[in-house]
Amino acid sequence: MVTLKILPAYDGDCLIINFGQDDNKRNILIDGGRGATYSYLKKAIIAIDTKKEFIDLLVVTHIDRDHIQGIITLFKDNEINKATIKKVWFNSGKKLLRFFGENDEDAENREIIINNSPEVSINQGISFESLLETYSLYDDTIIYSPMMIPLEGARLTILSPDIECLSKLNSAWQIEQMGDEVNVSRTSNQEYDQTLRELLENDFVEDASIPNGSSIAFLFEYCDQKVLFLGDSFPSVIEKELRDLGYSVENKLRVNAIKISHHASKYNTSSSLLEMIECENFIISTNGMKHG
Repeated sequence: MVTLKILPAYDGDCLIINFGQDDNKRNILIDGGRGATYSYLKKAIIAIDTKKEFIDLLVVTHIDRDHIQGIITLFKDNEINKATIKKVWFNSGKKLLRFFGENDEDAENREIIINNSPEVSINQGISFESLLETYSLYDDTIIYSPMMIPLEGARLTILSPDIECLSKLNSAWQIEQMGDEVNVSRTSNQEYDQTLRELLENDFVEDASIPNGSSIAFLFEYCDQKVLFLGDSFPSVIEKELRDLGYSVENKLRVNAIKISHHASKYNTSSSLLEMIECENFIISTNGMKHG
């Protein structure tokens, strides 16, 4: 049996997957939403601990505040037993540096472009990395496609990030730590005056945010249940990985539910991706107040 709890995460993500048999339940926590999300998350974690269950895997998809703030608050809460958390996926700066090497020649020449997200904080990533080390939850594993990772009877197929997106994050992390200026571009155009038909006819423009591109996205499979958790990932990256797995418009991936990428931003869901998937349940994690 698989159940999915979507916590009130404001404009962010905070989800808990519970799966397994009655006497052997497992839990995966994906992101922690905003700092204010933690009041809900804390209750959920205490409930898991009370049942003598664990968070078998914590997935921090990427460093944007609407995904990581609640997790940092969790790790700073002395009332929470950190031993409840058994494993963490987080592609941190130290890991990236070891993975790519300390001399990334392109790092100084890359312009960092972040669309629709003025709230990127490498410093929060550094802070969380330090907290993981404090609680002995840090390891050198980098999570990227096309890994397939078993977890207590389930299988997680990594669809994002790819190596190129991780390389860009590595450059951004190094530039931030060197204290150089970061070039940020935003778009804020509103389209409330357009009809649905007009919106459908607009050309698709993909997200270009480096943190979003680094987002961990995966296909969760347990028994006959399949759910796509897309984080804030790029649709072109997900499409490529699905094609490599043998899926296409003719051979669609059938899933029970999809957590739509980037809170349903128009930059992160393409028609070509949707055409490769057969699904009737779509989860949009947002309260709709910040970005409309």
